[in-house]
Amino acid sequence: MPGKIISVLAIMACVLSASINLAQENQQLPAQPPPGLGPVKGTGVRDPEAERVLKKMSDKFKRAQSYQAEFTLTMDIPESDQNEVRQGKLYVSGEKYRFEMDGVVSISDGKTQWQYNKESNEVYISNYEPQEQVFEPRDLFALYKEDFYYILEGEKKFRDKVVYVITLVPVNKNESYFKIKLYVDKKEYIPARVIVYEKSGVRYYLDLQSFIPGVPLPDMLFTFDPSAYPGITVIDTRE
Repeated sequence: MPGKIISVLAIMACVLSASINLAQENQQLPAQPPPGLGPVKGTGVRDPEAERVLKKMSDKFKRAQSYQAEFTLTMDIPESDQNEVRQGKLYVSGEKYRFEMDGVVSISDGKTQWQYNKESNEVYISNYEPQEQVFEPRDLFALYKEDFYYILEGEKKFRDKVVYVITLVPVNKNESYFKIKLYVDKKEYIPARVIVYEKSGVRYYLDLQSFIPGVPLPDMLFTFDPSAYPGITVIDTRE
């Protein structure tokens, strides 16, 4: 279906999933959940006020035909002397996307997907299968309604903005995290921060640094030319 757009919730799910997978590489993370983890506020609740904010945010992103965003992912590891901080960029145009972080680039033109690793100079090429990919360019708000409970905890000042604070709790208790906290700009209905609380005690902070809707994005952003990378290893699994 033409014109399908990644919703903001899909963006955050995609970026968090890809970013956290990258951040966990070469990291020794605690294997056990923090002691005393009890019932989480919002479990079993689907708060109409929280749903109103989430839907308004999602609708705003669905109206955009293209956009680009820059974000920072901070990984807070218990008993660690220093947090891990990563920078990333996301470009979206219809069903096309380009995700960049720490020398890893994931690209799709809606038919083909390229996963490039700068360090190894290797690209993995496959057919784009939305149901199997980290990035799925469609509105996932309905899935969030099915897969999460959510509650609006109130408002607070975050940096120079007033934000809604929404807690999302996964219905599936086998997830590696036990809740997500979402800060939504009250004026713009854009996510300012997403916090993922892992059962291991690790916390991930995804901060949106910039968001530009309606920006013209050239097609060359959404394709990959291996010939431009001397010595590259190409792994092509397409039939």
